[in-house]
Amino acid sequence: MRVPDAVVQRRAEAVGGRVQALAALAPETPEPIRDVVNGCLQADPARRPESALVVAEALRRSAEALSTAS
Repeated sequence: MRVPDAVVQRRAEAVGGRVQALAALAPETPEPIRDVVNGCLQADPARRPESALVVAEALRRSAEALSTAS
């Protein structure tokens, strides 16, 4: 579910909002976590996670991947 920061930025501008890319705000944020956040910020609801449960599972997998990568 990799969504580039630039896509999130363009979508926010298209709907009149101004969302600064997470990578710019918190560059130390691991990429798997940025991917989850960017997915949640999609302008098109169909492209966002279906529920908080889906987000929680994605975050759990990200944390697990990060802990095994260290």
